[in-house]
Amino acid sequence: MPLLPENAPVDAVKEVLGRGGGAVAPPSVTARAAPGTGLRTAPPEPAPARPGPRIPLSAVLAGRRSVRRFAAAAVPAETLGSVLDLAEAAQRRQWPRAAHDPLRPDVLVAAYRVEGVPPGLHRRAPDGRLTSLGTPSWMAELPGRYTDAPCLLLICGTLHRAGADGYGGLLVRVGALGHAIWLAARTHALEASVYAGSSVEVCRELRAVEPGSRHLFTVALGYAHPDGER
Repeated sequence: MPLLPENAPVDAVKEVLGRGGGAVAPPSVTARAAPGTGLRTAPPEPAPARPGPRIPLSAVLAGRRSVRRFAAAAVPAETLGSVLDLAEAAQRRQWPRAAHDPLRPDVLVAAYRVEGVPPGLHRRAPDGRLTSLGTPSWMAELPGRYTDAPCLLLICGTLHRAGADGYGGLLVRVGALGHAIWLAARTHALEASVYAGSSVEVCRELRAVEPGSRHLFTVALGYAHPDGER
C-alpha cells in the first residue's frame, strides 16, 4: 500500500468539520430476499438528525493512536452513519466525481454490535442506505484476524472500473478513505485501527455483488476499552 501524505485526509476532514453537522437521515436497511426474488427495501422510518462532530480537530489529531481493544458497548447506527458521511464528503472534495467516479470505493459494514443495524454484512450505497448481504459464516473469523470491534468497515475497489493505469490511484483512494474514517470517528468519541490487505472470503462474497471488486483495506471501529489499553 503506498504511503499517504499525512495532511491529505486531515485537510479534507478539516474542511468537512468546518461546515458543522447537518441534519441527515440515518441509514435505512435493505433486506436481501431469497435467491431469485430480488431485494426488498424496509419502509423508511423518520429519525432524528445524525449527531454532528463534537470533538475539536486539534484533539482529534493530538490523540490519534491505533486502538485494537474495544469496549463491549454498541455503536449507534446514527453515529456510524455520521462518521461515514464525513469521510465520504472528504473523498468528494479530494476526488471530484466528474473526473474520478470510476475509482469510487465501496464500503461493506461487518456489523457485530451496531445499535439499529442487524448483525451481519451490509453494503453501503452512495446515499447511505445499507443493503443486507446476510451473515456469512466467515464473519465469525474476522475478529480473530483483525480485532474484536463492534464493526469492521471493509473498503473495496472495483478493478475493472479502475483499469490497468488506475490501480495505483485506486489503492491511494482506498487508503485515504480509511484514514478519513479514522479521523471522522475520533470526532464522535470513537477509536479505530486500520489494516491494509485483502481477505479471500470477502473478495469471494463481493464477486456475487460486484464482479471485479476486491477487498483492499479494513477499519476496525468502536469505543475504546475502559482500561485504556491500545
